[in-house]
Amino acid sequence: MPATVYRMDPYGAASQVERPLGPGQQALLKTQWDSTHERPVAEQDARGRRATLAYDELGNLIERAVQVTPLPASGDGGPTEAVTGP
Repeated sequence: MPATVYRMDPYGAASQVERPLGPGQQALLKTQWDSTHERPVAEQDARGRRATLAYDELGNLIERAVQVTPLPASGDGGPTEAVTGP
């Protein structure tokens, strides 16, 4: 099995990680970094889910919002509906 590949941004943070799952398959994780404070501000996982991260003035993580798309219908059930927050 091939090794995990790390692609770095100019500041040395891993902006993309390619992790092999099997022959011809890989999981891809992308991370967007805040170049001023060197912390992640957005991530996209292998399933395409995107998460945005927010921090307080001391640099503590205060919010991680995951954006997902509704799932299509399968079998006798209908599709899922989008969830809207406050």
